[in-house]
Amino acid sequence: METKTVLGVEFLDEGMPEAVAFVAGLVDKPNKTQIVTPNPEIFLIMWAMADFKELVLQAELKLADGFGIEWASWFEQTAAKWPMWKRKLLVYPSVVWCAIKRPKAMVKRVTGTGLMEQLLVWNPDISYFLLGAAPGVAEQVVKKFPYANIVGTYAGNPAAQFEDDIVEQINNSDAKVLFVAYGAPNQEFWIKRNLHKFKHVRVAVGVGGAFDYLAGEVARAPLFWQKVGLEWFYRLFKQPSRLKRILRAVVVFPWRVLAVTTTLDLP
Repeated sequence: METKTVLGVEFLDEGMPEAVAFVAGLVDKPNKTQIVTPNPEIFLIMWAMADFKELVLQAELKLADGFGIEWASWFEQTAAKWPMWKRKLLVYPSVVWCAIKRPKAMVKRVTGTGLMEQLLVWNPDISYFLLGAAPGVAEQVVKKFPYANIVGTYAGNPAAQFEDDIVEQINNSDAKVLFVAYGAPNQEFWIKRNLHKFKHVRVAVGVGGAFDYLAGEVARAPLFWQKVGLEWFYRLFKQPSRLKRILRAVVVFPWRVLAVTTTLDLP
């Protein structure tokens, strides 16, 4: 499988069909795999938390979740050839340019929500456990995917004192793939602490708000908006309360990318 390094992280550089087939194949492997799906928000957390950055780097598989990572992969390669004044001047216009032109140099995007959705319908012989989100949300996902082999759901709690009980539930379910929706970085730390305890799980993925999207609790942006990198604008329109998070992803993240890919000092 092809990979591409972006901002020091080695991502799988394959389209969604190839990524789904690859992940499905990991179920039959003897080793256990933690999959992380870095997006701009996750990168900002990584740059602020050394232990989280180490976790992401050590995860067996990284998928580029978000247009911001696509843009960063192009900017990192291209801006290295520009003088500093040009990098600063074009950092934000280049985001728009990439959304319109979709240059081939960008890493291929595989979202956590898309991966989960495709895996649920990939093969009815693969068993899944859904952990996290608000009570009742995972059960709605089960109803939306009646043919998926979802063998267990639990809202649970990411706190350490509840881990043994949750692990026992997952082990009793015989699930091979675990989706965890506690949000970053809680879900990634939770998987890291507990992956070795699972008897049957071979693949564990932190998927953030995927349960809410797949359950229909939160509307996803139309496909066109996703393809041109404007899913964030659709989310802002639907959920104004996300303003702070969206500003971090579309304003703070590009400037930080400029900083870490050049000699520019961070403010």
